[in-house]
Parts: sequence; C-alpha cells; structure tokens
Amino acid sequence: MSETCYTCKYAPAELITALGGQPFLLDMPPQNYELAEETAHPNLCGYGKAVLQAALTGEIKELILTNCCDVMRSVYDVLLKETQLDFLYLIDLPRGCDRCAVERLGEDLEDLAEAYAVYRGTAFDMDKFFTAFKKEHRAAEEHISIIGAHMGRISESKISEALPYPVVNHTCTG
Repeated sequence: MSETCYTCKYAPAELITALGGQPFLLDMPPQNYELAEETAHPNLCGYGKAVLQAALTGEIKELILTNCCDVMRSVYDVLLKETQLDFLYLIDLPRGCDRCAVERLGEDLEDLAEAYAVYRGTAFDMDKFFTAFKKEHRAAEEHISIIGAHMGRISESKISEALPYPVVNHTCTG
C-alpha cells in the first residue's frame, strides 16, 4: 500500500495531501488478529488489533495515528517496538478547546508537517492544501446518523442497504 494511512477523522489529511502524500483512511477488515495478539495486550479493541495486524503484516508502510484513545497510544507503542514502518507518527488530540489546547495542537501539526516533509523530501503546497478542503459532504435532510466508535466501510454499506434512509457515518472514522 503506497498511501499514507490514518485511523481517525481528526487526522490532518489535508496536510498530508499538501506535502505530496496520498491520505487513506485505514478501515480494512483483518483476516485474523494472529500477529496483533502475539505482540499486544489481548484486551485491545478489534479496531486496534486490525491496525496492528495490517502494520505487522507489512500492508502499511506509512501510518499517522491520532491519540484519541488509549488503544491508539498502545498501538503506536507496539508498532514503534515491533516494526520498521517507513513513516510512523502519533499526534495528540487536544482534550479541550481553550487557547492552550489550540496552541498545542498547532505546534503538534507543525511538528508533524516538518517530520513528514523531511520524510517525503517535499515542501508544503498551499494550492494542494486548500484544494483538499473542497470535498463537501452534505447529509440528506432525512438521514440516520451512526455515532460511537469505529465503523468500517463494509459495515456502513451493509447498514445503508438495510435502512430506508441515507446513512451518515459520524463515528471516529466517518
């Protein structure tokens, strides 16, 4: 997989694009959790195990994780120890919206941009950055919102087929 994978809708996909990467939301279902269960605590959620499994099998070369839950922190720690990914980065998600949290997030995004630019050997492209924001997602007036933790494309598709209204994925990966 040549894309830069990410695991959360809060990952800066536009920043990845502006630096020449191809962001890809990682939500493929694993065939098994064998490698993940050999390297991590068995109580990790299925999504955390799926991310580990994909990385440990070599399917992923570039991965940006968002520290939005304890599982992603654990996944990062395991991957740091157990793999040689071409690019691995963990960005903290602020726990608040105050000035300090916003400044910290800005600094974290600058650090990520610097590390990713060095890795790719590219410079920030303002036009690509703004173009990446132009994808507009509008929900139908009458729709069903799916909320909560991760929901992959396959589950979303199955739910959409079964329900009479459009489904909007408002989970962490939606």
